[in-house]
Amino acid sequence: MKFIKISVIVPCYNCVSTIEECINSIVQQSYPVGEIILVNDGSTDQTLEMLYSLEKKYSDTAFRITILTQQNAGPSSARNRGLDVASGDWIAFLDADDVWHKDKLERQVQVINHYRDIVVVGGGKGKFKTEKIALQGIEVGLKRLCFKNYFLTSSTIVKQENINKIRFNEGQDYSEDYRFFMDVLKNNNLGFSIDANVSRNIYNKRDYGDAGLSKDIWKMEKGELSNYTYLYQNGKISQVFFVLVYCFSIVKYWRRVVLNCMYKMVE
Repeated sequence: MKFIKISVIVPCYNCVSTIEECINSIVQQSYPVGEIILVNDGSTDQTLEMLYSLEKKYSDTAFRITILTQQNAGPSSARNRGLDVASGDWIAFLDADDVWHKDKLERQVQVINHYRDIVVVGGGKGKFKTEKIALQGIEVGLKRLCFKNYFLTSSTIVKQENINKIRFNEGQDYSEDYRFFMDVLKNNNLGFSIDANVSRNIYNKRDYGDAGLSKDIWKMEKGELSNYTYLYQNGKISQVFFVLVYCFSIVKYWRRVVLNCMYKMVE
C-alpha cells in the first residue's frame, strides 16, 4: 500500500471538555497521520491551554502538532486557516466534539489506492456498528452529490492537489461544508463514500434537531438550496437539473421536520 501523508485539521472553539478525546481518536488510528493542525477559533475557556498541553503530551511522536490561533470567526474560517498551512497529500477534517473509528484512515487509504481517480473519500457518521469497516461503498459524482451529501466533514478526506484554491465559504453559516465538496467535484471529479460510519459525535448528537447549528433545520435547508443556485449560476448544472434537485431538497426538508417532531414525541 502506497504511503500517503495525511494532514488533519481540527477547528477548536470552547472545546476543553472534548478535544482530548477527539485528538486521542486521531493518535490511535491504525494508519498514522503526518500532522495535526489545531486552530483555536477565539476560545474563551481553557481550550488554548489544553491544546498546548496536548502538544507537549505528543511531542515525542512521529507526527507533528501545529497550533494556530485567531479571533473567533467560525469553523469555516478555522478550516481555511488550516488548509493554508497543511502539507499532507490528503487532508482530513475532524470537529472538536467528534471522534473517528480506529480504522477510518486505513480504510480510506485503501480506497484511495484502489480507485486512483477519486479525489475525495467520505463515509457515514453515527454510532459505530462494527469493529471492522468493510470497503463497500459507492462512487459519487457531482449530480449524485446533489441528491445527498455523502461527504460529512468529520468523515471525509480530500486530495490536496485537487483542492487548489477551493475554500469553505466563510459568509455561509449553513451547508457550507456541502458546498465545499460540491466545489471539489464540480469539474467532473469523482469521490467515493464508504457504506459505514467512520466518525461519530462524542455525545451521540443527531445531525438534525439537537444543539448547535443543526437545530435550525430551515436555515440549513436554505443553505442547501443556495448551493444548488450557486452551481446553476456557475454553469455546473442545467436548469432542468436545478429545478429537479431544488424540489427534491424541499421534499427532504419536510421529511426531516416530520422525523424531528416524531423524535421529540418519544423523548
